[in-house]
Amino acid sequence: MPVPPATETERPLEQEILSRAVLLRQVDSALAAIDRHAPEAIVTLGGDCHADFAPIVYLSEKYGDDLAVLWVDAHPDIRGPSQTASAHAHILSMLMGEGDKGFSKALRRTIKPQQILYVGLAETSPFESAFIRDHGITRLSPKDLAGSPEKILEWVRASGRRWKDALIV
Repeated sequence: MPVPPATETERPLEQEILSRAVLLRQVDSALAAIDRHAPEAIVTLGGDCHADFAPIVYLSEKYGDDLAVLWVDAHPDIRGPSQTASAHAHILSMLMGEGDKGFSKALRRTIKPQQILYVGLAETSPFESAFIRDHGITRLSPKDLAGSPEKILEWVRASGRRWKDALIV
């Protein structure tokens, strides 16, 4: 189901986030559409990492602690407004309940650090490295995964979560 794109030609800086009001409207629209259908699983196509916010909000409420988030990306997306005004780089920290209060209001249940596995992270900034370390989030680099998904499978088995409960982003 498509979420309407922003029609504004300018991207105003609002509370240190570019296009904040538009993004919040898109989150509300996406959550309303998801709630109408009440799916068991969601696949997102297109957009930047912000497109995953509403689906993960919904799935976190639906599956609770059984949800595993495998974040397959070269970037951790845990920055905040003091690091960048682009909200797509804030998504996982927002889902953890940190960051902009407008997005936090959309949360029905926060994601816990132990529910997240970073897959494929390359370089991280000092801020990102400290955030990952301080929150105890597990990360696997491309080198860790060379030739085999076994380390991902080990993490899922150790977490007690089942594959059907994993959302791969």
